[in-house]
Amino acid sequence: MIEAWYYQRDGRVHGPLSLNELRAAVRLRFIGPSDLVRHVVIRGWAFAGIFNELRDVGANIQKNSGVHGSMRRGFTLVELLVVIAIVATLVGLLLPAVQGAREAARRIQCANNLKQLGLAVLVYESSQGKLPLGGFLAPRYIADMPQTPLGARVQAHGHSWMVAILPFLEEQTLFERLDLVGKFSPHTGLIYAGKNEHNGRVLSGIAISSYWCPSSPRPRFEMTGIGDPPGQAGVLAPHYVGVAGAADPVEIVRNPLAFPTHDVRGQDNHMGYGIKASNGLLINQMTEDLEHLRVLRLRQVTDGVSKTLLASEQGAVYVDSAGNQFPEGSSHGHGFVLGPWGQHHRQFSISTVRYSINELDADKPGIGGPGNYGANKSLASTHGREANGVYGDGSVRFIEESTGLQVLFNLCNRADGNVMASP
Repeated sequence: MIEAWYYQRDGRVHGPLSLNELRAAVRLRFIGPSDLVRHVVIRGWAFAGIFNELRDVGANIQKNSGVHGSMRRGFTLVELLVVIAIVATLVGLLLPAVQGAREAARRIQCANNLKQLGLAVLVYESSQGKLPLGGFLAPRYIADMPQTPLGARVQAHGHSWMVAILPFLEEQTLFERLDLVGKFSPHTGLIYAGKNEHNGRVLSGIAISSYWCPSSPRPRFEMTGIGDPPGQAGVLAPHYVGVAGAADPVEIVRNPLAFPTHDVRGQDNHMGYGIKASNGLLINQMTEDLEHLRVLRLRQVTDGVSKTLLASEQGAVYVDSAGNQFPEGSSHGHGFVLGPWGQHHRQFSISTVRYSINELDADKPGIGGPGNYGANKSLASTHGREANGVYGDGSVRFIEESTGLQVLFNLCNRADGNVMASP
């Protein structure tokens, strides 16, 4: 029988010892309970504290002829490689499924966000007797309208529909803190230094999850580098956009004055770029210099509220032919708060639909420039070949990328008589 025992203490190995010598060392406390002991034929060390359980090991050890057969064998290199290959295969199979499940959850959350926006618009309509405007003129500009020549009026930016529905998104306190009457500045939606700084400080860093698509790669805040206010935190950048209407060529031929168009690069950027429409559900308070305030009620949506698109996603990034990326949506880098300026025809946080779903070519008129004033930035999603859309009745449905352009125009027009089935 092999009587070769070892013990380890203070980093040093002592032995060999017979079983009796080892027992004596334990009794005399040369070996403590936390010290390690082992037998010459046993792989690995054991704490001396369990020595009583090991004391009969020597009696059960076979003679030299059976020593090697009793030793435990480790994994060979081939076995390890096989195990690694199996694990890698399983990970490769499971990872797409996990990612698919996560994207499905994000898609559902995105649809829920649009649902909340649609319901907020409907509650606004119920309480006010009219739909919110896509863009509200500054109150001090409106006050000047009856008695002041156009060029002499207070020129100021108003605020967007996304501000107007805040109370119906459980943001009443935030809404009440904002200056929407022009107390601190003629501007209500232009919030950087020298403009409505009060609103800039109120909105700095404010997060409203209903305005963000969880799958969008676009930034969640804009105006982060222009100073205080809004400071480094910036102001919320929405991933959704209201539908002002459609640039339907048939409608444009019939009534060209209703579609202000500035498609030539080099025109006054502040007049906007692209084609503007007001035949949808979320429209600017004033178009061209017609100087009339707009009121839109649900009964005027003769094509049916369930057949007319109210808002959709704008969470993808536009790219031009040179590879330059344009991450701004129809907020044009000014955040969700900005609205129209009286003399100009730019649209903020609303879009006139002119192109197919997921058209991301920034070289197309009305999408990429010049400047940041494109009126026709497309409805675009990162959920695949489709985009979520909320309709005038608050229902949310996917709009396929393959939806015909004329069908899309008809969905965005509230009263063209071309009632479309859901895409």
